[in-house]
Amino acid sequence: MAEYKILYWKDIPAQIKVFEGRRPISYPLPTIFQEEIDRIAMEQGILDSNKYLEYWHWTERAERNGTAAEVINALVKEFEEKFPNL
Repeated sequence: MAEYKILYWKDIPAQIKVFEGRRPISYPLPTIFQEEIDRIAMEQGILDSNKYLEYWHWTERAERNGTAAEVINALVKEFEEKFPNL
């Protein structure tokens, strides 16, 4: 069992943080997710860094069966399926 949190910009995931043992493991999602975040920010005119930063948020911790690596792999697969056009 591993705990994890997801970092989102608006509703687009960008990073997974899994807590297993003493130190969390941070895993950035594939660069296409960050590219989409940047594209939308530019499209919406969110150019001010403070405004841009306001849209970032972490989810609450959640639990999932598996090791840290298994949780990361499963979440990445789910996000790639949820956002097939990225």
